[in-house]
Amino acid sequence: MSEPPTSSTLLERADHLARTTADTASVTTYRDLPPGALMTYRPNTPAESYRHGQGVAWSLQHWQASDTLQAAGLLHSFVCRGLIASTEIAESCGQDVAELCEQYRETLLLVPEQQWHGKPLVIKRVKLYMAAYRNPALVLLGVASLWDHFESARRSHRPGLRNNFIEEARQVMLPLLEMLGMWYLKTEVEEWVTRHTMSQQDYKNIVNHLNTTEETRWQAFAHVHKTLIPLLPGAEITTKPPLLTHVCKPDHPEKVDYEALNKLTVNVCVESEADCYEALRW
Repeated sequence: MSEPPTSSTLLERADHLARTTADTASVTTYRDLPPGALMTYRPNTPAESYRHGQGVAWSLQHWQASDTLQAAGLLHSFVCRGLIASTEIAESCGQDVAELCEQYRETLLLVPEQQWHGKPLVIKRVKLYMAAYRNPALVLLGVASLWDHFESARRSHRPGLRNNFIEEARQVMLPLLEMLGMWYLKTEVEEWVTRHTMSQQDYKNIVNHLNTTEETRWQAFAHVHKTLIPLLPGAEITTKPPLLTHVCKPDHPEKVDYEALNKLTVNVCVESEADCYEALRW
């Protein structure tokens, strides 16, 4: 294995180790991990582990995670598959990165599948809940891993991959995003799940209704905005169209609440707690 430049940063060393392993590894093992713990619906190859690691590290960087956690994101999949030893990571990237990768693998090993009589995806969620209490960085690593799977499913034109991930999103990803308070990401996943599970006719009806009522919604918002601005001069007042998740829930895409399409959402952002209470009066 070639050596990275001596002046390289932590992330450069981690990427070098991951890339070199992807180029040279010939056998992929699971080190006794239970079925479903890893990317069962993506190619089981070292090259795919490298692509997955890059996606995980990118998400963690975007969420302003530490370099240590980003490095673990690049390497965790290789550790889970037994392609890189923790000692090798410690030597190249430091003990903290190695411990995060090993702890993530240990999380996936908790509670053997043969001792569980419920849904495998539920136990995966429970494991990541447990990881959050052990080390918050582990659950963030798990969510970043799921987010990369989500991006892969969203880009894919293969219905099988998309359908497999929809169930994982419902059972694992959405509850974790809610627990972490990552509401923007949760809404994005819910919208995608709902879009691909509701009937096409319902979807077309919703889109048509939103298009035909757009001008009316903006007129109603303009009236609300004109009324509130004199009362809340420092506030930022905005609106947005109804979301699919306002009309039906990802768990019940067949139950469409068309009445929800007629509701106007108004967001009021103010500078202080006192201003917030003043806004609530109106």
